[in-house]
Amino acid sequence: MRDSISNSEGRTKSQWQWGKGEGPLSLISVQTRQGSCSSFVHVRSRQPFNGARMDVKGGGKEEKTSVMAEAGRVLITFDVDGTLIQSLGLNSNLLHKKAFSYAMEEVFGIVGTIDAIKHHGSTDPMVLVNTLEHYGIPLDQATVRLHDLKEKMLDYTRENASQIKEGLELLPGVEDLLAALAERKKDVVIGLVTGNLEEIAWLKMEGLGIRKYFSTPNFGGFGSDHSDRGELVKIATQRAEAYHPGEFSLKVHVGDTPNDIRAAEYGGALALGVCTGVFSRDDLLAASENGNVIILEDLKDSWIFFKACNIT
Repeated sequence: MRDSISNSEGRTKSQWQWGKGEGPLSLISVQTRQGSCSSFVHVRSRQPFNGARMDVKGGGKEEKTSVMAEAGRVLITFDVDGTLIQSLGLNSNLLHKKAFSYAMEEVFGIVGTIDAIKHHGSTDPMVLVNTLEHYGIPLDQATVRLHDLKEKMLDYTRENASQIKEGLELLPGVEDLLAALAERKKDVVIGLVTGNLEEIAWLKMEGLGIRKYFSTPNFGGFGSDHSDRGELVKIATQRAEAYHPGEFSLKVHVGDTPNDIRAAEYGGALALGVCTGVFSRDDLLAASENGNVIILEDLKDSWIFFKACNIT
């Protein structure tokens, strides 16, 4: 079944193609005016998600899935690396990587790099202990020195903050999306959930010119709070409720890794995956345990993102 969905100005924005999936109804692709499959959305729903719903109108018939929320205030948290920004070139994510190397050498005398291990989707504390283990430092010894390691990372970052933009750039569509969300202050609250240490995360946002779009007071869940990404979603929610009081009809976490999908579900948020990192749509779908997941190709189309989060 193919349904036309119109935007607020009444023009057809996209063609949404629906088909049966593992859940009761699965949105499998989107065809935009710019061409077939220039964007796609995948929605899978096996069970109700906090009373949420999505309305689709076609042929005089309304169908509902349990993925979307009733209109109301929405809490949205974003992962950073691979979701909002990308690393590029020989100096990719230069300052952050140098901070890791500096900390390992200062505390353990290890000359090394986090590129020695696979670390996509990990928190900074986990990257530290896993990299050190790779270089021969027992896990328990590295864990005991985590506080010192994190402090050394921050020392290096502060001393070299002017390098924060080196090897980093915003992903396409990110600034436009954040700007559009920031205009909806009454019904959208925006924060971060990232494995970055808090100070490093906000320094990246500032350096790339997008910190101004996040809700103030700024809030989030960070690698400096906990090594488990799932706990970071809970921490961010608690801070959002404290700093921006009021009910949230839907909580959404946006990320590019399977760990983001699992963390969202563990933390009680709707998982919204984006295929802007190293993982595929199938990787992100497979990470979902409760079956409520939305996958976007990227964040280029703010209208599709708003629709996915039921922001009207």
